[in-house]
Amino acid sequence: MGCSTAPIVQTVDFEMPRSKLTHADVELIRKSDARVKDLAMFYGVADSTISNAKNGITWRKTPGKKHNNKRAKLTPEQVAWVRENVDGITQRYMANMLRVSQGAISHIINYRSWRWLK
Repeated sequence: MGCSTAPIVQTVDFEMPRSKLTHADVELIRKSDARVKDLAMFYGVADSTISNAKNGITWRKTPGKKHNNKRAKLTPEQVAWVRENVDGITQRYMANMLRVSQGAISHIINYRSWRWLK
């Protein structure tokens, strides 16, 4: 055994310690134009892992994440407006203005929805 190899050092993301990917990896994956299969082989993970990270299904808390939910009724700007005006306008009035339920407004204010948007 004359050939010695250096141990593989893998960086650990402290928010997701069991993950093979880091926040930096996910940012690069999201910006990449490479095929999912090629990225999966490069990072040593399943195709679905890359696809889910790229589409924001997993790794939602990655810094710099952009809103990409096509089914959302509100925009990030509207959510920010709701949170800024929580003391001046009633939830029911906001809900009517934005054409959503009062419960949706309550969830936004209490960070039950749109948590990633601070």
